[in-house]
Amino acid sequence: MCYDTLQRISLSAMTGVLLVTSSAFSKALKAPAGLFVELNDQIAGDAVIIRGKQLFIDDYIIAELKGVKRVLNQPIKHPRNPLITIDKPWEGIRLDKPSILYDPNEGLYKMWYLALGPDKPEDLRGKNWFYNFCYATSGDGIAWKKPLINKKERNNVIRGLKPKPHASPGIFKDPHEANPARRYKMMCSGDSGPPRTRSTNVAYSPDGINWTTEPANPVVPFADSPCYPF
Repeated sequence: MCYDTLQRISLSAMTGVLLVTSSAFSKALKAPAGLFVELNDQIAGDAVIIRGKQLFIDDYIIAELKGVKRVLNQPIKHPRNPLITIDKPWEGIRLDKPSILYDPNEGLYKMWYLALGPDKPEDLRGKNWFYNFCYATSGDGIAWKKPLINKKERNNVIRGLKPKPHASPGIFKDPHEANPARRYKMMCSGDSGPPRTRSTNVAYSPDGINWTTEPANPVVPFADSPCYPF
């Protein structure tokens, strides 16, 4: 970052000056081409090399601040909240914790969520509830659509996972996966009966809609909570 005694770097996001101190380096050493991409330990010395963006949430790379202060801004809820609501008969009485990602290849935000409710209206204690694994998409992350991916039932419910997801799944898209049929990966708490049979399971999908369960399931013998792989 610097190879003189002192270098001043102005911050566009702050109205102040960031001072970074460094030990003196040998004048024979020159910063290589490529804007410090190939810095070695001898040239870098005790400088902190930052590759990519740096969030100024602490003093990790800040030696001194003058005329500025760190402020924690208060989050503001979006005026259109809730962004997704129960508006389908198969969504029961509760939408459970979703798994959301942005797909740059399709320019879409994708959401997988559980819709659950009692099989009978009087059963509100959760002993006999259904869990529907649902899918939604959005162009901006605010306005969401529930596409009819299940043509037979004409709904947005994903079928075929055994055991069926009991707690909200954790899903990610793996750009490094060589097998396109396993492009999307999921971990979820599966339900095949009473609570003692719940387990952590893995599934794969080429498109996030059609899923194939891992033959070696369960990968963890027991789990009753959501799984969030990353």
